[in-house]
Amino acid sequence: AVYAQAQAVHSHRTLLWGPRETHPPIFRGANCSAEAASDTFGFSCYFERLGSCDWHAHVFRSEALRFIPEPYSDVSRVTMSTPLRGAALYVPPPPLHALLPSSVGDSAVRTAECWAGAVARRVLRLRKSVRSYLEARLAES
Repeated sequence: AVYAQAQAVHSHRTLLWGPRETHPPIFRGANCSAEAASDTFGFSCYFERLGSCDWHAHVFRSEALRFIPEPYSDVSRVTMSTPLRGAALYVPPPPLHALLPSSVGDSAVRTAECWAGAVARRVLRLRKSVRSYLEARLAES
């Protein structure tokens, strides 16, 4: 999810989870309460939504049909993300590079770490219910 968000930023796209079959295996079987987002399984059981877009509401049937045979197409509006497509997670887009802290300087390593950390922080925002549960468990110990 973190890499996919970085890739979405680089390609000026919006990241959204596709149909359940496209979710990472660890999330495919996860069921959660009705409190979670409309798709009561997967990533949204544990983490905040990535945005307001939804596969079923915002991807046209014709796009979905084109997506199936060519999920990695760069010309389609809907495409699949994969780490094999480049180093998006470690190289911030030029406009965002200027927003990194000045302590990063010209260090490629610090730039990569800072950008990857910023993207991970954006994507891996725990749902309030999960945060509360974890805080309660930690208080018990």
